[in-house]
Amino acid sequence: MIQTKQFPPQTKVFWKNYYSKAQTIINVGGARSGKSFSVRHLFIKNLFQCKHGVKLCIARKTMPALRMTEYRYFIDKLKELGLYRAANHNKTENTYSWN
Repeated sequence: MIQTKQFPPQTKVFWKNYYSKAQTIINVGGARSGKSFSVRHLFIKNLFQCKHGVKLCIARKTMPALRMTEYRYFIDKLKELGLYRAANHNKTENTYSWN
């Protein structure tokens, strides 16, 4: 389990997503509203709670936009927390698996 002291305090957006029962969640809001920050932390938290075979997805309009923002921040955050494993990272398909 992730030590909570490694994560900054969670936002209102994080908790709304965390407690949502919906199969698909779409976060819409203005710039600097905390969407990306909250979703990134939720993904990392969910890595440890998901059952085998569950897929989580972050999407942007274009792949270059995704690679330059969330994908890079997600991988960087895993490295910062000491959770990144190169064997779990498929750079060709832009996926990260947690076994």
